[in-house]
Amino acid sequence: MSKAKSNVEMIAEMIQRSGVITSEDVGDPGAGLWGPEQFGALWKLVSEDTLHPWARMQDTVFKRPHTGNLNRIGFGNRIIESAEEGVDTGNLLKPDHSKVPYSMKKGRVAFGDTFEADDQSIDPDYNGKLVGGFTEAFARSYQELAWLGDETSTDKTLKVNNGWIKILMAGSNKVNGQDDNGGDISPDHFYRAFRALPKAVKQRRKKLKWGISVDHYNLLEEFLTGRATGWGDTILRRGKDDIMTVLGIELVEVPSLTTQLVLTDPKNTTNVMHPRKFRLKKIDKGLEVEMADIVVWVGFFRSDFIIREVEAASIVYDLNEA
Repeated sequence: MSKAKSNVEMIAEMIQRSGVITSEDVGDPGAGLWGPEQFGALWKLVSEDTLHPWARMQDTVFKRPHTGNLNRIGFGNRIIESAEEGVDTGNLLKPDHSKVPYSMKKGRVAFGDTFEADDQSIDPDYNGKLVGGFTEAFARSYQELAWLGDETSTDKTLKVNNGWIKILMAGSNKVNGQDDNGGDISPDHFYRAFRALPKAVKQRRKKLKWGISVDHYNLLEEFLTGRATGWGDTILRRGKDDIMTVLGIELVEVPSLTTQLVLTDPKNTTNVMHPRKFRLKKIDKGLEVEMADIVVWVGFFRSDFIIREVEAASIVYDLNEA
């Protein structure tokens, strides 16, 4: 009985065969152009193996049009009323409908190596090393773009599109980190961020998560371990599955955050991607490639990052780094 392939092995084989995912569930995209099934499979494999916890909880939506709207639907009022036998009040509460626009921008990934390194007879594990590095770098870069993206930036990665922090700073519930404890992270920052949310959002607190920098997370872990702090046993706890919570809300590390603290439902941070506009082709022909003695892999994608309910999020900004 053959051993099941790992996610990295599957992507390695996929890249080696110029974009073919060798699973019975997805097909042959041909010429390196992937359809929704192939791209969805790639994203699932990359997500499971390389992305941090928040990224696995955020929402990903595949859309074909480059621009459009995501629909929002909700009930803003009470829906229960008194009833009498045989009497129809005729009252009908209609849901609230709204649209959140998106506009996908084009991004590119490209990497290459020498023909010698690509020779399987020299390094049988070459594909595994290549794919392991590619998937980690792609996932890391994509999440940095998702959080820190700014179209006005001079950074080649971050200028692809605006990210969630810029969106939150433009319209969410903002808390200046310098207003409490000299900017050092403290219970007051968490209290103020939670109080800033609308009442209806607070009632959904089981879905909320704190997005926190890795360094601030480690600092709070030290507080929790030492316990000789002013945090006390009520606000900062270690809950089910050894997960740290503040105000009963789970703390989730977000590597892209440094001086920010975000409170929202991770599903509120939405990644919109085009499922038919991703190519990853192996190029080993052509004068320039042959003169450089390299094998080149080039991929293109389209994406956008939106916050479905900006009012349902708080951001503490300008905290001191831990």
